[in-house]
Amino acid sequence: MKWIATLAALSVAPLWVLAADAPRAAVDAKALQGTWQAQTQQRGDRKEEPEVTKQHRLVFDGEKFTIYKGDDVKVRGTFKLDAAASPATIDMKIAEGDDDPGKTALGIVELAGDDLKWCSAQPGSDDRPTGFDTAGTQNMIVTFHRAPKTPG
Repeated sequence: MKWIATLAALSVAPLWVLAADAPRAAVDAKALQGTWQAQTQQRGDRKEEPEVTKQHRLVFDGEKFTIYKGDDVKVRGTFKLDAAASPATIDMKIAEGDDDPGKTALGIVELAGDDLKWCSAQPGSDDRPTGFDTAGTQNMIVTFHRAPKTPG
């Protein structure tokens, strides 16, 4: 009788492993490729106005990223993703931008279909966010929605 319980437990165990890995597998560099339109933005306890937030977009192209405000490039650089971490981590090294060239912004990301959640510490900080909460910090959280692909 014990062997039946053991066999049943072993046959279900792989399902638990697959279920636990499913969300992480969805976040990889390939899944991030393309243009993401900002939907909401908050730094610390301050929420950005929606009309200002929606002017921003984030583009992943290969190992590079670019942040735009309207048609203006605000930040460019390279990124490294660790999809095995929970939540997935992202290191965004700034090559050019307003005030932070040479610094790296340590962050976390979560992908659910065409929605991306990104939380980042200030560039140059060694403190990576551990969750998607900015209260009492200078961390920034931005939610994005994947922009439709343009024919071309």
